[in-house]
Amino acid sequence: MLQYSLTIFLSAFLLFLVQPLIGKYILPWFGGTPAVWSTLMLFFQTLLLAGYAYSHKIVSKLSLCRQTSRTSLDECNSYSKSNTHV
Repeated sequence: MLQYSLTIFLSAFLLFLVQPLIGKYILPWFGGTPAVWSTLMLFFQTLLLAGYAYSHKIVSKLSLCRQTSRTSLDECNSYSKSNTHV
């Protein structure tokens, strides 16, 4: 249980670390007003909530084997659709 707690804490910490950096980078592109900053923060928080909902759905509905295969397929799908190929 401690491993899950640490993983969630680390992911949230990294998101809250990266979120303002990306926001400061993107802010001038869209006008730089406080409304743009609020919209960016709302967007990142919505993505975080969607990620938690996805994780909850996967853990509560699928077996461990299907969780692993589903996550691997989702990762392969996102890598194939990205512009940068590693």
